[in-house]
Amino acid sequence: MSILTSQLFRELEASYANAPWHFTNEVSPCHTASIATPGKAQAKKMLVSRSPSFPRPKRAATNSTMRLAKETLRKFPELFTLTMRILRSWTGPLSHLVKNFKSPPSIANRAKLLEQESKQLLRDMEKIAGRVTHKAVPKKDFNTWPELTSLLSTDWTARLLAVYNLARCIKADAQRIDSYTKILRCQFKETC
Repeated sequence: MSILTSQLFRELEASYANAPWHFTNEVSPCHTASIATPGKAQAKKMLVSRSPSFPRPKRAATNSTMRLAKETLRKFPELFTLTMRILRSWTGPLSHLVKNFKSPPSIANRAKLLEQESKQLLRDMEKIAGRVTHKAVPKKDFNTWPELTSLLSTDWTARLLAVYNLARCIKADAQRIDSYTKILRCQFKETC
């Protein structure tokens, strides 16, 4: 996901390098800034610090996949929920971007791919949560995106600035999501 967001951001910067907003400091804080996230060092510590009640088996049996998933979610429920919360907070903004920003086509296509990848990852995580906990994770814990009015504006500069801010913010969040899902996969598949 972070590779696709980096490509989107680079292409947006290259396409609009001479835009009036490009040289200003008018960037808005990200709508996900209020979500407390562990830094890279904290996330790595979570990976290393195993409690005695969560030992790593030497070899997983073929029917122990669900047991491992349950243990992983028991050990890292905050990280799992946090990752889903960040993903959910991007569902609306990405959907609006795909619907309302069609030019240039290469950026619009990357945005569509990013939306699809984000939705698929969220569906996969919801499926895992449903199988492991036998209940759905609440969907009401997402942050709203305040720049929708700018994206829908008739003022082209306001629209570009909204898209730029969206791309800048999702690029940072995608790096977090990638890190967190790597940690979760590592614990789940025992490939650390």
